[in-house]
Amino acid sequence: MKEISDRFFAMSETSRIILLAGASVSLLVLAISYWIIFEKAGEKGWKAIVPVYAILVWLGICGRPWWWIFFFPFAIPIVILMFDTARVFGKNVLFGLGLLLMNVLFMAILAFGGAGYKGPHYRTGE
Repeated sequence: MKEISDRFFAMSETSRIILLAGASVSLLVLAISYWIIFEKAGEKGWKAIVPVYAILVWLGICGRPWWWIFFFPFAIPIVILMFDTARVFGKNVLFGLGLLLMNVLFMAILAFGGAGYKGPHYRTGE
């Protein structure tokens, strides 16, 4: 961990500003995307920015039981939820892979695109 912080502080001030600005913009785009996605799913948008409550609502949107929240320290439920999120919005497995690997971009596509919420029991027919 110390090596990472040493590299960060060894960067020029301009590089640090650009890195932090990029990270801030990414987080803002992600927060807005989640807000819109929650509204598309029939939930209030503000629920997307309340830390633990957002996960519980997201589980509900994807049709998963609330107790899955206890498994969130592990990666597997998050991977499954990315594919579930793609499915409930009528997208295919490749879109789910995009959500997993390039989350900010694909959440923005899901939020600002024409995808509508199909419900937790929707199957894409693949």
